[in-house]
Amino acid sequence: MSATAERKLFSPHNGRLDDPGGAGELDHSSPIPLYHQVYSAILHDIREGRLRLGDTLPTEAEIGARFGVSRITVRQAIADLVRAGHLMRERPRGPLVIKSAPIEQRLARLTEFFIADALAQGHDPKFAFLGARRTSAEGKSAPLELHASDIVTRIDRLLLDRDEPLALLTSYIPERCCPNLDALDLSGSIVRVLEEHYGLRMVSAVQSISARMATGKERKKLGLEPRAVVVDIKRLTRSEDGQPLEFLECVLRADRYEFVMELSQE
Repeated sequence: MSATAERKLFSPHNGRLDDPGGAGELDHSSPIPLYHQVYSAILHDIREGRLRLGDTLPTEAEIGARFGVSRITVRQAIADLVRAGHLMRERPRGPLVIKSAPIEQRLARLTEFFIADALAQGHDPKFAFLGARRTSAEGKSAPLELHASDIVTRIDRLLLDRDEPLALLTSYIPERCCPNLDALDLSGSIVRVLEEHYGLRMVSAVQSISARMATGKERKKLGLEPRAVVVDIKRLTRSEDGQPLEFLECVLRADRYEFVMELSQE
């Protein structure tokens, strides 16, 4: 299916079908199943903004007529879109409604990791400050190269996109390099606070990414269903002189993020 054909799938008018030429846009000779071609076409229009957040998806019959496929084929495509978090029902047996397109997150970004990519894709990401307190390093002492009894400032935040929760973030910052950090305004950029108040720049980081089942607390804060999967990110950031500045633990909704890496042949 060509990119041009995908762009013509839906009109921008409340997500209703625009049928300029009927079926014939699917490649029936392709090894890619027809249901996945329909899935890709609908997802393309979500990402391009032709199907917007809150729009109602056309009916199975309308989509089937548009592509000349059976309702069973359409139903398979829709089921995958629901599982991937692109569609939802606001009430039982109600119409399917478009959710926000996933955020393409570039893994190589050091600062503004959760904000810049989302802004560039038309999202409205904001941090909600949940609190900060000084505590012993304990289980975070190894990555921060501290003793268990050393003091760190723990900062808890919630990342939102138009009031929809996306991620839980917990930062641990050594007291020895940032004394009295919890007394400052931490509702904005922590990177900026470290630079402006302590003269510290984050210049390098190592992070790990894994997937796991969400805990009950995480499901509640992120608005997830039982047995939902989350992406678990752990990142250690260092200053110019190599000292650990921040150990970040982040729990992302797996249905709202896609990770992108740029690779090159050396």
